[in-house]
Amino acid sequence: MPLGDHASDSRRCKRDFRGRNWSLSVCRVPTHATFLTTTRAVAIHAPMATIFRVRLDQDDWDQATRGWRCSALRIPGAEVKRIFHGGKIVDTSEYQVDTPTAEIRWPHDAPDEILVEITLSEGLSTTTTTAVIAAVATVLAALISSFATYETSGSGSKQRLTEVATLIPMMVHNLDEKRYADADTIADQILDQDKINLNACNTKGTIAFYRGQYPQAITFFKRALNISKNNAIVQRNLADAFVENGDYQDAIRAYLDLNDTGNVEWKLQLARAYLYADNFQKCLDYVKEIPTSLFGGHPRMIQAAALAGVMKNSPGTEREKILAEIRRNLAEGRKADPLYWDKIFAGGKDEHVGYSKVTEEVGFLYKSIQSKDP
Repeated sequence: MPLGDHASDSRRCKRDFRGRNWSLSVCRVPTHATFLTTTRAVAIHAPMATIFRVRLDQDDWDQATRGWRCSALRIPGAEVKRIFHGGKIVDTSEYQVDTPTAEIRWPHDAPDEILVEITLSEGLSTTTTTAVIAAVATVLAALISSFATYETSGSGSKQRLTEVATLIPMMVHNLDEKRYADADTIADQILDQDKINLNACNTKGTIAFYRGQYPQAITFFKRALNISKNNAIVQRNLADAFVENGDYQDAIRAYLDLNDTGNVEWKLQLARAYLYADNFQKCLDYVKEIPTSLFGGHPRMIQAAALAGVMKNSPGTEREKILAEIRRNLAEGRKADPLYWDKIFAGGKDEHVGYSKVTEEVGFLYKSIQSKDP
C-alpha cells in the first residue's frame, strides 16, 4: 500500500504516509500519476471507482424501442461497465447503450431480466474534499430515489441497490476522514446487500491494512480481485499487503503481473519488495533512477538500505566507496522530510508502509547523519 504521506492524489490511493490521502493515478483506484514534490509519501490504497449494480426486469422493458429503461444512466458520469445474465457476462455485441435516453437496446432475443453493472466516472466518484463528498452523497441519493425504477417498482432488489448506491459515498467519506470504524461498518452494510461489491471489499481490505491486520487485508483484496480480476488498483493493494505480511515473493509476482513499467510509483513499490526479499541488486535496478523529489526521500532510503545489503558481500576495497554512497543517500533522503524520517528511525510507525528493513540495515548510519544536521 502506500509508501508515504505525501500530500495529494492523482489516482486516489488510500494509503498515505502520515495521514493525508495521496493520489497517483487511478482506476478510481485510486488513479495515478501526479506527483507532488512537497511532502511525504507514497500512498497506496486507492479507493475505487464507485460501482453498483441494477437489476432490470420486464417492468423496465420497452417493447417499442426494444430496450431496457435504466434510469441509473442519468446519473452524471454513469457508464455501463458490464451486463450479466444467467451468471455470465453478456458480450457487448448483444446490446447497445443509449446514454441520452437512458436505455440499453437489445435488438435480438432479450432475456427476462439482466443485471447491469454501473460505474461512475472518476470526476464524480473520487473527489475527496469533505464538502464535495458529502454533497455527492446527498445528490446521488436524491437522483436515485427520484428514479421510479429504483423506488416504486416494488422490487426488493432494486430498493437494496438504492441503499447501496447511497451508502458508497458515505463509506468513502468516512475512510478519507480516517473514521475507520464507521467506514468498516458501512462496508459491512453494503456487503449485506451486495456481496460482490468491489468498493466495499477494497475498503475493508484497506482498513485492515491500516490497522496492521495484513492477513485480513489480503483476504479482502483477493475477494475484490475475484470480482474484478484485472483491476490494477486492487492488484497493487494486494501486492502491498503481501509485502507487509512478509510474503515477499508473492508481492514481487503481483507487482510484475501489473507490468506497469511507465509508472514510477510501481517501480518504487517493486524496488521495496525486492529489498525485503534481500534481492538488493534488483532493488537498485528499479530505485536508483527515481528522483528524490517525487516521494519525500523514500527512493533514497530504499536505495541506502539496498546498498547496505550489497556491501555485506563486497570486498574490502569496495566497502568504503559503497559506505560513502549509503551516507549520501541517507542525507539526501532525510533532507526531503527530516521530521518524518527522524520519527521513522526513532521507532515511529506509519500505518501505510513499514520500514523495518530500512531501519535495520542503515539505522546506525542514520544517527550519524542526523547528528551532523539536527
